[in-house]
Amino acid sequence: MAQAKERNPAVAVAKQRGPDNDVQEVTLSTGHRAVLTPVATSLLEKVRRQIKDPPIPMWENPDKAGRKEPNPLDPTYRQQLDEAESQRSDAIMDALILFGVELVGGVPDDDGWLKKLRMLERHGQIDLGDLDLEDPMDREFAYKKYVAISADDYLQLMTLSGVTAQGVAEQVDSFPSN
Repeated sequence: MAQAKERNPAVAVAKQRGPDNDVQEVTLSTGHRAVLTPVATSLLEKVRRQIKDPPIPMWENPDKAGRKEPNPLDPTYRQQLDEAESQRSDAIMDALILFGVELVGGVPDDDGWLKKLRMLERHGQIDLGDLDLEDPMDREFAYKKYVAISADDYLQLMTLSGVTAQGVAEQVDSFPSN
């Protein structure tokens, strides 16, 4: 009896690969143990697209009877573009943390790491305002983002998730320690 052909090619490939082929238990560069899982490219792309470029400013060209033309070299616009790209990088890294890293043993019971983060926040060096540190998921996210994962770990996770070499370089360049 012939096996039915899978309608979706992506599903067929996934069935051939099996559920755990790309799952890797590793020791992160920070010494923490974690399971790394590829993050779906479609998720990363959706996250990236949520951050829109600013509108290109217009200027009146005196050589063309004051007709308005786009001015993509406007310094404020260039700065806004850089900020949008930085926000995209942050959003992608956050998605990689949430969906691609599972800490072996979870978040430590000791809150010493959290006290240190709160001190940095008091000094204006980080902003934890968008996190509810009483919520277990936000707490785990904060631990992974600010304690457990370094730039080298992001590089490994992005490569595992199929991010291109250029994308990896851009993400690593935007990492806070750089």
